Amino acid sequence: MDTTGRHPSTVQAVRGLAYDHLPHRLQVVSRPFHDLVAEMLRMLPDDPELTAAIRKIREAKDCCVLLAALDDTAAEETR
Repeated sequence: MDTTGRHPSTVQAVRGLAYDHLPHRLQVVSRPFHDLVAEMLRMLPDDPELTAAIRKIREAKDCCVLLAALDDTAAEETR
């Protein structure tokens, strides 16, 4: 995701949205959040509201990825 020339607050908010390092099953969960923020960066200017929106999307992504990871753990424990 290109953050060249963006405000430092925007760049900071985008951190944590990379997904390539995750196992494939978690990448599938994480990628839509990354792609949404990438599209927002293409459409919207830097602003405190953009930073807040990105942070909230990142928080939602973290919750979903954690749930998917815990769900995998629970599924493995029942096998």
